This record gives sequence, structure tokens and C-alpha cells, in this order.
Amino acid sequence: DDHRYIPRSKTDSRGPCPAMNTLANHGYLPRNGRNVTWRQFIKAQQDAFNTSWFLAAFLTFTGYYLLKQWGVISLDNIRRHNRIEHVASVVHGDPDPIDAEYAPNTMDPVLLQELINDSADGEYLDYHDIARARFRRESSYIDSEKIDPLHAEIARGEMGLILGIFGGKEERMPIARLKKW
Repeated sequence: DDHRYIPRSKTDSRGPCPAMNTLANHGYLPRNGRNVTWRQFIKAQQDAFNTSWFLAAFLTFTGYYLLKQWGVISLDNIRRHNRIEHVASVVHGDPDPIDAEYAPNTMDPVLLQELINDSADGEYLDYHDIARARFRRESSYIDSEKIDPLHAEIARGEMGLILGIFGGKEERMPIARLKKW
């Protein structure tokens, strides 16, 4: 199959999850990011990220459940606030206003730089650096806007998956790879 990188077009659907966007940009999911089935999500994660069927199915069906959507979805649906997407992302801003239905779909360069600054050695992000970043982001909110326990767990899981998939045997994400991704 042709899995070369093709950037999204203006009409393609993309969400806040760079992993899912990468799957579409490389043709593991429909390149337009629309009408994606659960079977396609599972197969794409297995083929591109070498996840087990069980992990891919768990992530897929949990995502569908949280979105309260069944059948086909578009990557843009993942932006629905407080379904999968959450406050205190390490690289995405919050919805404005905070109770808007959809969150921003673009990476915030200031937040990305803050994440990079959390790296202890300036070359990699490891679990300690990610914990520091999560604490920094979550502690910056007032009580009424804090991340709830479910979404805090999702946020930790996102970062664990990133380190597990892209971090090699040492589970350390190279900053250079993070910037490119």
C-alpha cells in the first residue's frame, strides 16, 4: 500500500490527535479523514503503530463510546469538548468559551515550547518530563475549570501511548521527532 505522507487538503477532516491525523496523512485511514469505520481505526493502529488488536479495539470502542457516535465518524468529531478532548492539553488550547462544543484543532506553539522546556535534558521527553508537564498544565486551572478524573486519566494515557509507540525501547520521545510530528 501507498503510505507516503500527503498533507491534508483544506477540505480534509482532522482532529486534535496527531496520531490519528498521521494515520490519515499516510493513508492508513481515509486520507480525507471522513467516514472512518471502527474496523479501519483498529487496522490502522495495528498496521502503523504495531499495537495489539486488543489495545486498538479498546481505544477505538472507548472513543466511539465517549463520542456517543456509532458507525462512521470523521476525525474532526474527536474535537468535541469533554468527550475525548479535554482541558489542560499539553499542546492544544482550550475551547473559547470553555463550554463550547468543539475545541481548537491546531497545535499551540507556545504550549509546544513549554512542553519542550519540561525536558530535563533538552533532547528527549521521558515519563518524568511528561509528569512535570501534566502537573504544570493541570495546576494552572481554577477549580471550576480543572480537568475531571476521567479526562485526567485519558491525558495520562495519551502521553503513555506516545512514549510507548514513538519512544523506542527506552520510551523516550526525541524532541526533534516531537517537533516534526
